[in-house]
Amino acid sequence: MFEDLTEGLSPQEDEILCCILKKWADAGGGRFSPKVLNWLAYAIPQPAIETIVFRLYDGKVQVLLLPRPPRDIIWEGMLNSPGQLLRRMDFLREDGNPINGAFQRIQHEELKCNFVGDPIFVGVLPQLSKRGPDVVQCYLAQIPDDSTVSEGSEWLDVGGLGENPRVIKSELGPIKFALKQFKSTHGLS
Repeated sequence: MFEDLTEGLSPQEDEILCCILKKWADAGGGRFSPKVLNWLAYAIPQPAIETIVFRLYDGKVQVLLLPRPPRDIIWEGMLNSPGQLLRRMDFLREDGNPINGAFQRIQHEELKCNFVGDPIFVGVLPQLSKRGPDVVQCYLAQIPDDSTVSEGSEWLDVGGLGENPRVIKSELGPIKFALKQFKSTHGLS
């Protein structure tokens, strides 16, 4: 039989949780703190927009990875591809395209430069990470060759990513997924 309570909570705790979430929603439903987001992400699949940026350097394919911020409870300082979770406010945009909100944050907050053209949709990849379930929309993106990207960013050869202890392992799936498209587009094997 379906219970009207959150599993593991008492009726009083369930009511407190509902009141807190209602207060958050009534205040506009803005950004969650990293601690709260981690607990929500553990239970509810997160819609993520990931932009994978490759380049050819000395005959090798390299990918741009950025360090996670110090406030990241799970992966502080580890490397990941530029990406953002979709937020409620993204669905309220005047252009009607929530993905553009994520793209805007990626460019301004993470890369510190604009894309060259529009990112190219690669596909959707559901996965389970240490933070919880994600549904990742993968895009190939390009940045200007002379870009000075955010501090701590690294261009790494795609061949050795799996052995690099600083690379978040759940990033490998989206990178491999996008790499197929990049190689096909550039006539690489």
